[in-house]
Amino acid sequence: GTIGGGGNNVILAGSRYATIGGGGFNRASGFGATVAGGGGVHIVGENAGNTAGALWSTVSGGALNAALGTNSTVGGGSYNVARGESATIPGA
Repeated sequence: GTIGGGGNNVILAGSRYATIGGGGFNRASGFGATVAGGGGVHIVGENAGNTAGALWSTVSGGALNAALGTNSTVGGGSYNVARGESATIPGA
């Protein structure tokens, strides 16, 4: 996998072709999973990273978002979880 920048970002072993563009405390754990950015530290001090945790899942940005279904997408916002296959949340 590839991490472009930011800090405390993690691509789990075996997550081939996974990418994290930047931001902080983001996690990619699926084949081809992508977190473009966002995350960081929430104002109360908790880690506010995003997770792309399934095959070809994508989180574009925001904080505390998760794309957990195969081919799922979260566009941004915060506290969003796309669980189903090909589920899409534009962001809120």
